[in-house]
Amino acid sequence: MKNLKKILPKLIFFLVITIAVILVIFSLNDLTEIGSVLSTIIWSWLGVGIVFLLLYMIFYPMPLYFLGKSKEEGNIKFTDTMLIGSMEYFFNGLTPFSAGGQPFQIYAYSKVGVSPHRASGIILMNFVITQISIVFLCLFSLFFYEQLTSGVLHLQIMIGVGLGINIFILCLFCSVGLSKSLRKVMHRFVQWLFNLKIFKGKLVKYVDAFDQYCEGAQTTFRALLNRKGTFALCVLLKVIGLTFFYMIPFFILKALNIEIKLVDLPLITAMTTFSIAMTCVIPN
Repeated sequence: MKNLKKILPKLIFFLVITIAVILVIFSLNDLTEIGSVLSTIIWSWLGVGIVFLLLYMIFYPMPLYFLGKSKEEGNIKFTDTMLIGSMEYFFNGLTPFSAGGQPFQIYAYSKVGVSPHRASGIILMNFVITQISIVFLCLFSLFFYEQLTSGVLHLQIMIGVGLGINIFILCLFCSVGLSKSLRKVMHRFVQWLFNLKIFKGKLVKYVDAFDQYCEGAQTTFRALLNRKGTFALCVLLKVIGLTFFYMIPFFILKALNIEIKLVDLPLITAMTTFSIAMTCVIPN
């Protein structure tokens, strides 16, 4: 009953938001046109798309479970890990640049007894693994480069920019997890910021705590990086999860009765990979 009381408000909030979104969608569109489209849907293909969505939702957060296993600090429960991993979808969708998922996940970890620096290290490593997987799938998708850019010269630039941005983000967050020099720069910035007159000296006492927090997060990040078997497994799981996700548009197109064949699945998956990579920094 106690767990039900905790979950019930969240469930009600989710249902209210879902109903509101549905009402807005239907109010902005012609119901007759929506009905005519729905009448032509091939439900079997839509069902396959839903199955792939569920597989994505299982595989995508699973690396967090393996990253959360530790002999020294204790294992994090599988159920807690999967729930915290699933939070990313919701909060990324609410916040600009999809930047809200990770801070809320760190907060959620604290609620199950995980220290903030350890949670930050796990989330940072998970983010880096995600970026590695995205870059890998982008590079793999270049096999279809000629078909992707055929007749559209601007796509060559967009593909290059999308891939470049994701490589830059990967390098940046690897530096955050590994570089002591960057940590010192962050410490100096926070020290300068907290000493501003507007804060009246009230935040100065937190400067050292912030540095200890960053040091702890980097220690966790390095420890996870040294677990090479776990790291490789997590990358594999993330690649599989993202591949399932990038395949979904194919099944939606099939469900809408658009003339495409199974041989087009790799190309459409590659197109989805780059379309998401190119729009990763656009605010929601």
